[in-house]
Parts: sequence; C-alpha cells; structure tokens
Amino acid sequence: SEEGEDDKKEAVSKVLFKDDCPSTPTKTENNKTKEEESKEESATKEEEESKEDVNILIEIVSAIELSPPKPKAKPSPYVTIHYLSPPPSSSKTKPLHKTLRIKKTLNPIWTVKSKSLFLLSSLQKQDFERRKGLRFDIWRGKDDYCFGRVDVSVEIV
Repeated sequence: SEEGEDDKKEAVSKVLFKDDCPSTPTKTENNKTKEEESKEESATKEEEESKEDVNILIEIVSAIELSPPKPKAKPSPYVTIHYLSPPPSSSKTKPLHKTLRIKKTLNPIWTVKSKSLFLLSSLQKQDFERRKGLRFDIWRGKDDYCFGRVDVSVEIV
C-alpha cells in the first residue's frame, strides 16, 4: 500500500510539473523574438516578390460564330489586348498587342504568323496588380466595330 501511495505521488508530480506550459520567448542577438524576426522576414519576402518581374505568355487561339454585320457579310476580325486599368497619365492607350486580321471569316483561327502569341514581360508584379488585369477585344475589321470583349482579372492571370 505504501508503494501505491508513492506511485500516486509520482504520477501527481508528473502531471503538476509536466513541461507543457508555453515557454517564454527567447530573444535573439537583435533583441527580438523568433516570431518577430519571422514576421519581418516574411514582410521582406513579400516586398521582394512584389518587385519581381511578371512574364506572361498569351496565345489568342480563335473565335467561333461571330455575328455578321450584314447578312452574308464576312468581316476580317482581329484582337487587341489592353490593361483593364490604364496608367493615370493616359486617357487613350495604344494596345499592348494586336493580332493580324483574319480575312473574311466568322470563325477566325489565329496562328503564329497572324501574331497569336504575345509575351507580356518586364513588368513588376506590383504594377501589374495595379492594372487590375487584361482586356481582350475582338474587332470586326475595317469599320472597327467591337464584336465583344473579355476582361480577365489579375487573380485569374
């Protein structure tokens, strides 16, 4: 019975003195906790990432069943790419890219020869995010009537 009481005392002392209390933060040589240093490192990393260049390869493939301007008319469509939000200094901006016209078709297919590929490069990530994304317009041809538009946000890009 004495042995049983000793075992109970030992078990109680193990529970009471078990080292599962949070330890006090240890300071590093800069007199900061490891958590503070970790936060600073991640903030620095985010800042560096926002300064990284963004390179995006875009391929314009095709359009299907565009509506003709007049019955039996066949336009010569082309595509332009702009930023969703142009820089504040310009009201009307030149497109980032423009494909060649695909002559007399309602189902155009662009190829490398018709400038289907476009590399958007050397743009800092932070600047790209401010632009809010890309806008793709498909134009009818000579009269520059816009068939339609697709806006692609930064999150999707």
